Amino acid sequence: MRDVVYSATRMHGYTDWTERGPVIRLAISKTEGRRRMTLAHECAHLLLNPLLDPDTLDVSSGVAQALRHQSNQLLDAQGDIIHRAGERIGIERLCDLIAFELLLPRARARMTQVPDAGALFSLATEQHVSATLLVHQLNSAGHNLRFARTARLPSGGWMIVDVAGPTGPWRTAALLDERSSSVIESLRAQDDAHMEVVLDLAEPSPASAWTASVVRRRQSAFALTGRGTASP
Repeated sequence: MRDVVYSATRMHGYTDWTERGPVIRLAISKTEGRRRMTLAHECAHLLLNPLLDPDTLDVSSGVAQALRHQSNQLLDAQGDIIHRAGERIGIERLCDLIAFELLLPRARARMTQVPDAGALFSLATEQHVSATLLVHQLNSAGHNLRFARTARLPSGGWMIVDVAGPTGPWRTAALLDERSSSVIESLRAQDDAHMEVVLDLAEPSPASAWTASVVRRRQSAFALTGRGTASP
């Protein structure tokens, strides 16, 4: 694994396949959670590419065959299942799912309780993962959480920029109404401090209003709602 500097802002990392072996290159400017996710994702590529996408291996046929044999051994005769999953959801999504499980196994997430947004961020810090990845794994384990990241606009209003979990009427680029924006604006930017508030959209619709635990961090605010305990 090597750190590299990218000029492309959206590039988090990639695997360089060589005759001497693969090299994972990560962007040095990303957060720890993002870097660990990228590393886990690329490790999944080390396992899957020789089987599902051999054309990406810039190596001789002999090396490619050896890599494919290693992957089959590591998968312990699960190659057919992997092939079907790759055909159904694609290799990139499959690598994401493997990375999620490496970083926070669902068996552990199932026993985790997240009562509010402050607890979510504390747990994400403890596990060295992003809050979004944490919500994904918690929901996969039976929780029912909705997590939204909002950003402050130059005009002073607030807009949703990301949503994880069931979205419903909440969507990316949706503006919060004036009252919701004012409440978020009044919050102090503290890592673990959270407040229960009712948020709604500038263009409300049925079920668009929701009571959420909100954490303010500089020019962003994060809202969490739903059941923070896994279903039995």
